[in-house]
Amino acid sequence: MNELLFIEQGTDQPIVATDVRIDGQLVDMTGWSVRAVIRQGSTDGPVVAEWSSDPTGSQGQATAGNGTVSLEITPDMSSAWTWRYGVVQAEATEPGQGGRKARVIKKTVYLDPEAVI
Repeated sequence: MNELLFIEQGTDQPIVATDVRIDGQLVDMTGWSVRAVIRQGSTDGPVVAEWSSDPTGSQGQATAGNGTVSLEITPDMSSAWTWRYGVVQAEATEPGQGGRKARVIKKTVYLDPEAVI
């Protein structure tokens, strides 16, 4: 699950996890809530970006569907970022009382700066 992800600053580029599985079983993520963050440098660094399935403020939109979780990155969002390396982590929670939780994304992120022309 931990792999390197390149994000081109200033572009529309989602972070997507497909074939989400819990205990080896493909899970229909429809209706699950999602929260995600990018932390600068490492998993204990400061939070530099956030997503939610019910976003507020500057949070990006997170969505969950049939075996897939997606974090939307808009050009405006990534253009404002000043960090270069980080770790993105996303957790999904099953709807209903006592819903299961699953770590669905954990990737090292490199932000490729916008070209100045």
